[in-house]
Amino acid sequence: LLQKVYEVDPFVCPKCQGIMSVVAIIEDPKELAKIITWAKQQEREYPVAVCARSPPELALVSV
Repeated sequence: LLQKVYEVDPFVCPKCQGIMSVVAIIEDPKELAKIITWAKQQEREYPVAVCARSPPELALVSV
């Protein structure tokens, strides 16, 4: 019905266009809140960038 009304297939991944499937139906609001909180925390954790070498301008300075 969603696909017919909005012309969008809710089971197609917006990133890779792959087919998605329903894994579970969660009816308990407390459990749903836990999952949403966990998912939001995952979005905030970015990898730490580490420099493999010094910038080129520092290599030219003699100490």
